[in-house]
Amino acid sequence: NFNIIKLSFSLETDDKQPINISSYLFDADFKNHIAHYSGNVVATQGSRTLKGDIATIYGNKNNQVIKIIMTGKPAKYSYLPKPNDKLTHASGDKIIYEPPKNLFTMIGNAYIEQNDNIYKGHKLIYNTIDETIISPSKEFKRGKMILQPEVYKSKPKTTPKTQETPKTNTKTNTKTNTKTN
Repeated sequence: NFNIIKLSFSLETDDKQPINISSYLFDADFKNHIAHYSGNVVATQGSRTLKGDIATIYGNKNNQVIKIIMTGKPAKYSYLPKPNDKLTHASGDKIIYEPPKNLFTMIGNAYIEQNDNIYKGHKLIYNTIDETIISPSKEFKRGKMILQPEVYKSKPKTTPKTQETPKTNTKTNTKTNTKTN
């Protein structure tokens, strides 16, 4: 069992940016394309920022990053969904970023907050291309979502005076009276 929610994720230009990583300690095995970072690790790519205590970076033979595993108390991720939007924040005990698959996976105390909507679960997986989030079930662990009502920023369209203006905020009251004899 799992839930799928469609959201908007990160600027299109983020994927085209280089990944920059900094930390206090660093060691790399260039032959096997693995690097280890520890101590206030920060990885950025465009508007995306990934922070944690320890990171392991896996590359391919072309020296392209194929996976970043970040752990922390918690590991944190933030990004800008669209220009002029608020930053979206995510966190978990472990965050796995797989650039070739456009996937972010948060495991353990997984949390996402976007536009005041909150998603929580043991594990959250989301795809930045098809804009979906999945919360796979785990025995005795339930996912939770708090979705805020949609806020419409545009004004209602005005219509010519010959037509009736549509009413907004109309309330409907339904009463059912049942009479028994």
